[in-house]
Amino acid sequence: MHARPSRWLLTFPGSPGCHAEQHCIVVSLTGTGPAGHPLYSDATGTVLAEITTQGHVHLLDTGPQTLPRTPVHAQPLTDTPAIPTPLRTHSTRPGPRPART
Repeated sequence: MHARPSRWLLTFPGSPGCHAEQHCIVVSLTGTGPAGHPLYSDATGTVLAEITTQGHVHLLDTGPQTLPRTPVHAQPLTDTPAIPTPLRTHSTRPGPRPART
């Protein structure tokens, strides 16, 4: 059995019918939801989501605030820092040659 993630990244679609940017919100574990699954909330408390171990998201009503549309993607976030990719310090392509003097 895997430990449940303490944070998830939820991606919400932009406006329908256009190429609007998607919105991403990080939610953190706050307790147990009404169906018994882990309950997650964003920093403002606007987004309250019950997320199953399979990654299915159920948004809960938090009051008169406008909730985003149903997320199109839920990604668990690890608590370990990512290993940075080393930067390339040289090019493998031949560049311009210096002018001869």
